[in-house]
Amino acid sequence: MVNPRHNQFLLHLTEKWQIIGLFLEKAAWWAMLVALPVTSFPYLPKAIGGEALVRPLSLYPVLFLVPFSVIPRMIKRPIPKNILILLLFVLVAIGASMLSLLRGIEPALGISVDSRVLRGIVTLGIGCAFFITVALLPETREDLRFSLRAIYTGISLAMVWGSLQAFNILVPDPAYFAWLEMVQKRISIRPLKIDRISGMTYEPHWFAEQIILLLVPYALAAVFHNVTVFRWRWRRLTIEMLLLGWAIVLLPFTFSRAGLLNLVVLTTLAVLLLRPRPVRRIIEADPLSETQYPPDVIAWNEATPPNVIAKNEAPPSDVIANNEAIPPDVIARNEAIPPDVQYPPASQRSWIVRLAEIGALAILVLAPIYIIGSKNPFFARIWEYWQNPKEHSLSSDHLIDYLSYIGFDARLIYAQAAYHTYLAYPLLGVGLGNYAFYFEEMLPYRAIAEVPEVLSMITPIMGRDRLITAKNFPLRILAETGILGGITFMVFLMVILGYALYLWLSPEKEWQYWGAASLCGLIAFSISSITFDSFVIPNMWILLGLVTAATRISTRRIQNTWMDQSKPGLAANQPAPADVIHNEAFPPEALYPHST
Repeated sequence: MVNPRHNQFLLHLTEKWQIIGLFLEKAAWWAMLVALPVTSFPYLPKAIGGEALVRPLSLYPVLFLVPFSVIPRMIKRPIPKNILILLLFVLVAIGASMLSLLRGIEPALGISVDSRVLRGIVTLGIGCAFFITVALLPETREDLRFSLRAIYTGISLAMVWGSLQAFNILVPDPAYFAWLEMVQKRISIRPLKIDRISGMTYEPHWFAEQIILLLVPYALAAVFHNVTVFRWRWRRLTIEMLLLGWAIVLLPFTFSRAGLLNLVVLTTLAVLLLRPRPVRRIIEADPLSETQYPPDVIAWNEATPPNVIAKNEAPPSDVIANNEAIPPDVIARNEAIPPDVQYPPASQRSWIVRLAEIGALAILVLAPIYIIGSKNPFFARIWEYWQNPKEHSLSSDHLIDYLSYIGFDARLIYAQAAYHTYLAYPLLGVGLGNYAFYFEEMLPYRAIAEVPEVLSMITPIMGRDRLITAKNFPLRILAETGILGGITFMVFLMVILGYALYLWLSPEKEWQYWGAASLCGLIAFSISSITFDSFVIPNMWILLGLVTAATRISTRRIQNTWMDQSKPGLAANQPAPADVIHNEAFPPEALYPHST
């Protein structure tokens, strides 16, 4: 005979373990996002990439989350289609890499092909782990907001550390810089540069790219849409606005040309194309006073929250006929609002006002770049060339001369070599990580002596054990996985773009914000992708994962719509099941008290 007390004890123990598990998952999730700024952690074991340049500290929480949270979700729940496309790309990349082992490629700098292929597959696997974790873990809108708050926390800590480094540039002090270097050695494997800030990353460009991909898109969209994920705000002043201003002032101290170009292009396109569309607002006073709304909902819309606006519209006839399926508080709200409520016409901003906004924003963005950039003679070449282009021109092509003058000629050669590699092996490429073995063979026909960086990379030097990389993400994919890998990854990105557009076109203000932030992030990624080539840097995977997570959460209410005849409760005009009542269309944080 089963002892009831024993069953009760087991049930209580199971509940305790579930609570502990949820707490550990939340803590690991928060730790992963806060730790993102640390990209080259010096205390990473050799077995999980401790010898590579990219050693993200956030890999530790991911190693916990994948077996205990991600894999169970993948087994029990539907997997987003873009994850399946990414896994297909992984299979193509592995096939191309295995094929490369049969080509008899000679080792370079003591590094064999099989070790290079293994490292390439591992780095791709780590990147996919970041993406799938971010895409599957958030379950509600509040989870998305929590994720952004965690990312903002990590980036804020990195910007505090970067600001301390910037102070040394403005007021040089050898003793102060020695202290900065001592602390940096505990955070990154590379010492600080005395004339550029690196934050917590390996090099200044990585810090700039980190801010551009993880902070600027979300903060910029939040400022334009007048929303915030924090409870605090003062009129239009929000935490996101303060972070965005801080980033604009701090970014020039990285002296990252690509990062600052990305900032200028991103802000300009955001003003032109990604402004919020007018949301219909009710003229008559809402019978529910604003003080009755939860603060996190009021933060998203200073007038009527978007969820209430959506509910104020007349529900479908079959839903009206079945009032029992509608939660009582929703029925109370719909009855309290007259059916003949009139909406004001949407106002259209003139292009003159829009251009004036661009001009004001250009001053705010370009002024710090010019003032701070003038302190670095090499960085100042960006505008000094055009003061007298004939003096600096070596040929009739001013664009090539300009790129060479500002130091981009080496990256052009890396990109050309990657493209030549793709042309030589168009179907499956040369395998992950093997671009370096073909670099000298695929160099363009030009005087390499004019580019000292490239010359040093192909000249044998005692102690040098780092192989060259393409420094261009799209061309690396083509060179190492061929047209099959390129098409597969492009389809993956096109699906992500479709997700972002879907969110942007949503009638709800919160999803419009996520859509605008996602589009800003994709623009930033498309620009920054021509300056990096690593699969393991988590920035892009976090961005793409958040787009997927937001789309998955926003579409859940469509998948579980009340009018789904497969729900037996609705078919029989019975009260809707609990999973429908707690649908994302009426999330718990958006439910309001009854009007009295």
